[in-house]
Amino acid sequence: MWGHINKEMRLACVRAIADLVTTTKSDLATADASEVLDKAYGGEDLHFGPEYIIPKPFDPRLITVIPPAVAKAAMESGVATRPVKDFEAYREKLAQYMFRSTNVMKSVFNRAWENPQRIIFSEGEDRRVLRTVQVLIDEGGVHPIVVGRHKVVSQRIKQLRLHIRPDVDFELIDPQSGKRHTNLAEEYHDIMGRRGVWPAQAEVVVRSNTTVLGSLLLRRGEADALIAGPVGTFQENLRDTIDIIGLREGVSCAAAMQLLILDKGTYFIDFGGGGRASFGG
Repeated sequence: MWGHINKEMRLACVRAIADLVTTTKSDLATADASEVLDKAYGGEDLHFGPEYIIPKPFDPRLITVIPPAVAKAAMESGVATRPVKDFEAYREKLAQYMFRSTNVMKSVFNRAWENPQRIIFSEGEDRRVLRTVQVLIDEGGVHPIVVGRHKVVSQRIKQLRLHIRPDVDFELIDPQSGKRHTNLAEEYHDIMGRRGVWPAQAEVVVRSNTTVLGSLLLRRGEADALIAGPVGTFQENLRDTIDIIGLREGVSCAAAMQLLILDKGTYFIDFGGGGRASFGG
């Protein structure tokens, strides 16, 4: 097999890597290494810089860049036995190896791009959330509304080497500041007062519980959806959300669905309000 890898293909690989690390807007030059790469190399500090110039083999950002470049060089040098006819389709197929959920979620992504929604991320200080917001902004799928302390969010963005900007690329709501928090606390007290929540306590909860804050904003119509849960338990986040949003008329309980992708198939697990799970393939 090595005999079929010629000089042109090797040069194409080197040039593709060079383009990645020198292009101003390249993911490798501007973004933090993915969680996949962090786990593969035991948590090494793999930020692009003097100590990390040549990407690691398991860096998932390479899979849609290096193979097409090498394949094109193989075609142009005459050694390719099966030339690639559609490079865009080839890249999409390669991306499926990086994210196995691509096929399942493609229709969902397409609908999101066609009709971008305002999505509240209640745990905006979480690194996973900020990485997600970066991707969503780059792809234009949603209008993110991030809940988090301004100073902490700005520091995390800098640490992760992301290029998103608070209050420019996305709306940032600081739970510890803002004049409208008083009105939100009053609204929360109106909802929870008969359950023992005092006005002073309502003020503390709105400023300290980001799921409550996000749920109140959603209830007021300031967003189309809320994503919560990276921090805290499922039960806690669900309780806070139902307390404020409530259930639709005629609905007796809340339910959750989980997507499980295995080698033998894709399964949807529906967790009903009674604690029972049902499976669908």
